[in-house]
Amino acid sequence: MNDEEFTAILAMGYEAPGTEFKGSGCISDKQLFAQVTKAILGMANRRDGGRIIIGVEDDGGVLIPIGLSKANLDTWKYDDVSAKLAEYADPSVNYDLRTERHNDKDYVILYVGEFADIPIIC
Repeated sequence: MNDEEFTAILAMGYEAPGTEFKGSGCISDKQLFAQVTKAILGMANRRDGGRIIIGVEDDGGVLIPIGLSKANLDTWKYDDVSAKLAEYADPSVNYDLRTERHNDKDYVILYVGEFADIPIIC
């Protein structure tokens, strides 16, 4: 995703079908990871999947792109997310994890594919 796309997504000012925002934090933050897991499972059961952008706070309907600190960013590794997600999803979820930088801030973006054969259950 380039800076123009990212800016356009934020300019909408709200989540849209196929795009969700989650606040900043590390993978060991149980509340944050629960929110991310719920979003991943929802996206996996949606035609064409979707994306979850971690590092954007929703303050009463106002999106605030705060990004992730280096320490928090370093915790979001594909293998670690997969291991934690495997505890909740069956069959496994098809997704890609990318770290991206926009306006000098780092974000994790999870691109979730729709289920291949059968819906994902929690």
